[in-house]
Amino acid sequence: MFHLNRRREHLIFLCRALSPWMDAQAVRESLPDTDWEGVVAIANSYFLAPALWAGLHRKGLLDELESELREYLTEMYSFNERRNRDLLAELEEVTSLLNAEGIEPLLMKGAAALVASGPYPGARFMMDLDIWVRPESLEVAADALGRAGWVPPADKNYSANAHHLPGLYRPGAVAHVELHRRLLHDEPPGKSLVDEAQTVAVTLGNGARARVMTPLFQLLHNVLHSEVSHDAYGLAYLDLRQMVNFALLAQRQEQVEWGRLEKMMQARGLGTIWSAYAHAQSRLFGHAGGSAQAAGARIHFSVRLLLFSLGPRAVWLGQFLSFIQRARNVFSRSNLEGRYGPQWQPVTHRLSHMRYLLGKYRRLEPWQRLSSSFRRSLRGWSGEC
Repeated sequence: MFHLNRRREHLIFLCRALSPWMDAQAVRESLPDTDWEGVVAIANSYFLAPALWAGLHRKGLLDELESELREYLTEMYSFNERRNRDLLAELEEVTSLLNAEGIEPLLMKGAAALVASGPYPGARFMMDLDIWVRPESLEVAADALGRAGWVPPADKNYSANAHHLPGLYRPGAVAHVELHRRLLHDEPPGKSLVDEAQTVAVTLGNGARARVMTPLFQLLHNVLHSEVSHDAYGLAYLDLRQMVNFALLAQRQEQVEWGRLEKMMQARGLGTIWSAYAHAQSRLFGHAGGSAQAAGARIHFSVRLLLFSLGPRAVWLGQFLSFIQRARNVFSRSNLEGRYGPQWQPVTHRLSHMRYLLGKYRRLEPWQRLSSSFRRSLRGWSGEC
């Protein structure tokens, strides 16, 4: 139990240090008793060491650290700042190649953050460059990048209906490029986020033209990607890196339309997920976005903390909770009303939907039936979700 409490304490301190809303004095008072080895271990596992340097710098607390720790965090931030500069150069080149084909791409996630990084351009670590292009332009876009040396791995199997093409690599590149046909991998037909999202034009340093979603829709995409597509909510997984990205993006806006964000989640039948997510953001980072939280949101956050404290040992528990939560969501009133209309019948349509799901399950290949969720769970608990 002592170990669980210590890991939880490390998490809470890390979030306070990272949070743009937490008072510096509250963090300063905790410095003498902080187990930095545990805090930095968590930060490293979620690629947050550069963000930790930025958070402490923002609060004016770097000089109060021991020199060895300060030098380590400074080096991590400096390395990532250089890496992000190289990533931005790659993004400019890729965007120019697409512009030459008449394509104006939509920059997603970290790619969008690169062109509006604020005062700490090295704070966010990103794995790749995510770019959406219109589905009818995907082949043209891939060919254009292929002629410039960006090619997919030869030995990787990939579904033709995946939400993005296989990652495109070029020798010597900092990261790979993913060309997306959808913003989310599990979007239902006719309900694409890209059709709803408001976007603005941006001009990159080399004159290349692209678009990015407005901050409100970047926040919405962050929640949908992490909590729904990667099932962080169902697994009760604390997707700390994406939560930090959400908090920092929200803080940079003069006024976030929390009510509108909540309504957009509710319109998708995801009001419960939003309530839990907003409560977790409030508890970890100290901002009051969203409405008053229900008891279920508080319970869900307690479960997240427990599973976080258990770490990788909680994979199977997370799987069980995911199954229960998915069953509740699939057969919930809001989900079935969305599918069958307001005249749905509780018993008749729940049985009909169960037959539909069983038929869909039987059509899967045997290796697909159990492995996908388990792989996602393992990826989540290792901090890679």
